[in-house]
Amino acid sequence: KTRVSANDPFSYKSQYQQQSTQGRSARSLKELYDAANETAPVYRKIIDEVISKLLAKHENEHVDFTLNLCDLKGKVRAQEKANDDYAKRNPRPGLSWLYDIVRGSVEFGSARHVTEFLDLIQEEPSIGLRNLV
Repeated sequence: KTRVSANDPFSYKSQYQQQSTQGRSARSLKELYDAANETAPVYRKIIDEVISKLLAKHENEHVDFTLNLCDLKGKVRAQEKANDDYAKRNPRPGLSWLYDIVRGSVEFGSARHVTEFLDLIQEEPSIGLRNLV
């Protein structure tokens, strides 16, 4: 779990903070977005590879899907979210707890393909899954 103690709702383990490109916890929006800009192409590559694996698995079948790649979360909205949701979280700063700067979604026309995609993406250790419904 990410919390240090069940008795302290604001203390979390620092290893779960977003990292800067220098390998330390992000200390500013600039550091957070520098890291996001660096990782966005990696995210895209991983998603493309997983979709390719799914399509290869169904090479003789149509797979109905839509890939939605978004711009990075807006900086104003990111700062608002950090202030509203993470300002009391320790260790600080709150913006180091934002996990949805690089974003995207994949929609499928079949529940079976959703399940298969999720199975494939869970094999990738660098991807965390949230908001699955």
